[in-house]
Amino acid sequence: MKHGKKIALWTLLGVTLLGLVLAGTGMALGASPYLDFGPEGIQVAGSRTAVEGELEIGPFTDLTLTANTADIELIPSDHYAVAYRVEEEAAIPSAQHQGERLILSQQGRSGFRINLGFFPSGQDPYIRVYYDASRPLGTVDLSLACGDATLTGVDAESLAITSAQGNVVYKGRANALSFTLSCGDLTLAAQAEMLQMNVSLGDVQMKDCSLDSLTGTLACGSLTANGTIGQSHLTLNLGDFTFTGGEIGNVTYQGDCGSCVVEGKLTGNNSFALDMGDLTIRSSLPRDQYHLDLSCDMGEARVNGGADQGGQDAQAPYGIQARVSAGDIEANFLS
Repeated sequence: MKHGKKIALWTLLGVTLLGLVLAGTGMALGASPYLDFGPEGIQVAGSRTAVEGELEIGPFTDLTLTANTADIELIPSDHYAVAYRVEEEAAIPSAQHQGERLILSQQGRSGFRINLGFFPSGQDPYIRVYYDASRPLGTVDLSLACGDATLTGVDAESLAITSAQGNVVYKGRANALSFTLSCGDLTLAAQAEMLQMNVSLGDVQMKDCSLDSLTGTLACGSLTANGTIGQSHLTLNLGDFTFTGGEIGNVTYQGDCGSCVVEGKLTGNNSFALDMGDLTIRSSLPRDQYHLDLSCDMGEARVNGGADQGGQDAQAPYGIQARVSAGDIEANFLS
């Protein structure tokens, strides 16, 4: 049995290598070859031809979109339309209306597959949804298997994006935002009452954000942010958190492996717990505005350049509690 598995594995590797050689030869000759590993077997073709078109749709306020393999764009405009470029006829999205909700679904071929396709330059698959910006959007729900999502200037009551593989860029306003990424980077310039995010593998960059509350978990990746964040609850398993410029308050932060830097106006009651990494706080407020409770198991806590464990100023309006297992704490306040 084990011998048979080894033969099958070496056969698969041999076929894969042969396919890559053929694909490389095709590319050298000017073709756009691809390999496709799926339920149908291994396919090698000399070129890929994209299918382009446009769907006729009516007005909508809510949107549900499920995409298999395509980059997604939601574009404010003066009309309603869906333009697409996809890899095959079966991947053309279908559209239906349920009242004010537009449902777009791209099926394509099903089953687990590995695609090593190469479209000609500038011919990547996409689905672009145009909507009348004069009518505010309600609920937007996007689910992507493989592809990037770009939403610029998109305002909605609520927006949720789930992505298995691909980067997400969002710029706009919403009451509630939710992002779940398995593998990809998240870039935000958002105004929202509530933002929730869960990123398994990828970095998050938040620029000039204005958020009442932020809840986020990053398994492997770093988070950089600035702007105004009223309340935050963050967990980073492997990666750094850097907040530079703006105001943040009522922070609850858990870091397993990585540094934490908070620079700006730090308000409210804040709690930092780091297993392995340094904590740096640079506040634009004076030292007497804070009640401090700092401790390091393996490291040193310093306040404005001197050793300081805190404990005084119990009546101060703001508080910082920090526990670092292996690393230093450096806190600096306005003199």
